[in-house]
Amino acid sequence: SSKKPRISLGLEWTGLIRMLPLRTGFATGGNKSTAFSFGTGIHFNPIYIDFAAVSGATLSPYSSKGLNIALTTGILF
Repeated sequence: SSKKPRISLGLEWTGLIRMLPLRTGFATGGNKSTAFSFGTGIHFNPIYIDFAAVSGATLSPYSSKGLNIALTTGILF
């Protein structure tokens, strides 16, 4: 919990290939440092496999904070 506000912004672009979205995000403020995030996924209805990486205050791969992988099921509209 923090009294300092944190601002986050994210974008997803499906482009020409709907089953392969590209994602990016930015967050700053609060009790955490600035972070950039990037991700993609492979959507074969009803299975989604999503990948995301979070960097530190710079876009350098040396400031990376982690890699997330998710496998979900559902209906893609």
